[in-house]
Amino acid sequence: MHQRRECVRDYNSRNYDRLSLIIPKGQWLLIDRAAINAGESLNAYLIRSLLDKLLWIRGQS
Repeated sequence: MHQRRECVRDYNSRNYDRLSLIIPKGQWLLIDRAAINAGESLNAYLIRSLLDKLLWIRGQS
């Protein structure tokens, strides 16, 4: 089991960047519910929301 975790950690470090968020108390539940209502995982919802915002900002400039 330890070797599997190590392989997963190695794969993730080679293929993904990590982002840590600090949000006000109570906001996590609001965001989590929004993700559930959108039919997405919390991670997918946050990524899509951030990319949508970036594309919108680019379109405005």
